[in-house]
Amino acid sequence: RPCKLKPLALLPATARHRCVARAAAGDEDVPDGGEYNITKNRAAGGERRLASLYPFVAASASLMVLWVFGPFPGSWLTGVQEHDTFVSDLYQRLHFDTIIAPASLLLKYGEAGRAPALMHALPGAVWCALAPLQLHPRSRTAFGGGLHRWGGRAMLAAAAALMVGRVTWETVIWTMA
Repeated sequence: RPCKLKPLALLPATARHRCVARAAAGDEDVPDGGEYNITKNRAAGGERRLASLYPFVAASASLMVLWVFGPFPGSWLTGVQEHDTFVSDLYQRLHFDTIIAPASLLLKYGEAGRAPALMHALPGAVWCALAPLQLHPRSRTAFGGGLHRWGGRAMLAAAAALMVGRVTWETVIWTMA
């Protein structure tokens, strides 16, 4: 049973001391009578940790979606000759090929053709776009939790699809070698 109040005497000694200290500090989770809601307190701590990670997850997800759909490197356009030439030239002009990695690392999906590249990049962008939604507290309660459940299912389907794309891409590359 979540949120069951436990008497202080039933808690381990360290938890008992924390409860007494929090009660003395005016913690409202410690009601009169010496009981403490351990489950509620742990859940609140988890929510705070999740809330602190949310901006980083959202920024990373945004970067990945831009990585796929943006003009540079624009993974969804990999394999289109004009795009690949533009990215390769820009990469070399900015000296990224010596600082970060060769341009071929960005354009690797084009080697196997557009279909495997799209089968990997597009579901990957969908997965990344859904990640912040899954972690946001309001999305987990919206529509009775339905938004969170369906978002999770969509993420699972996107993950499966992007792995099929990756395996297809690897298989094509290996058979070409």
